[in-house]
Amino acid sequence: MKLGLQQPCPTNTGHSNRLPNLMKNEPSLDPNGFVGHWVLCRWNADAGQGGPHPADAKKIASAGGCTALCTSIEEGYLVLSLDGQLVRLMPFSTVRLPTSPLYARGSKVSVRSSSIQGATTAVVGLTWHFKDQTYVYWLDGTSKRYAEAELDRVET
Repeated sequence: MKLGLQQPCPTNTGHSNRLPNLMKNEPSLDPNGFVGHWVLCRWNADAGQGGPHPADAKKIASAGGCTALCTSIEEGYLVLSLDGQLVRLMPFSTVRLPTSPLYARGSKVSVRSSSIQGATTAVVGLTWHFKDQTYVYWLDGTSKRYAEAELDRVET
């Protein structure tokens, strides 16, 4: 494959082309390589670059990206398990992540070293940090994001 040439997005059947995702941790552009793996998806529906299925648009709180488990592919849409429900999404860009997160949204955690040390809170969001090669989490009641190594699971 030559760089600079546009290739059809395999998860975006019938829509605009995009440059292939050349992330080193994505083994292939085969969309079936996403099923059963955590993925980071990006879209820009306003610019015609992917987006949620019209019937699922209200299920996705984020306006342009999400990190979720891909469960299947249906009619060109990735089917993602997001916040306990299945959501169909046609991404502009999809990256297969190398591992699963340790904490799901809603998990109870405590922060090891901070002003809220020892306090129990819930995970409200997560994404992948490419530079550090780890998941980062947003916690209820805070605006800071925390790496997995900064958190401990709280058994309830």
